Amino acid sequence: MRISLLETKQLEDRIFHRETDGEALVTDVKLYLNEDLRQKLTAQKQVYGYVKAYGRKKLKAEIASVHHRIFHEEQHRGFRNKIRRIFRRREK
Repeated sequence: MRISLLETKQLEDRIFHRETDGEALVTDVKLYLNEDLRQKLTAQKQVYGYVKAYGRKKLKAEIASVHHRIFHEEQHRGFRNKIRRIFRRREK
């Protein structure tokens, strides 16, 4: 189990550019010699990519929800009008 955790940390350090020059060299050699490790690195990069994409999708949905509430719900009319006045002044 400990080797797996160390390996995961090494791969994360590679992905997030947290290696020293010496550590990067050692990791390069390990990746060159170990096909399984290269596959794990590729898989881990993909997982982080999926997590990042999911987070962006969720944030985009949250922003759209806030935008809808502010610009369509009656209770926010005062704020909506202030925003419109600000942008009208800039257009002139």
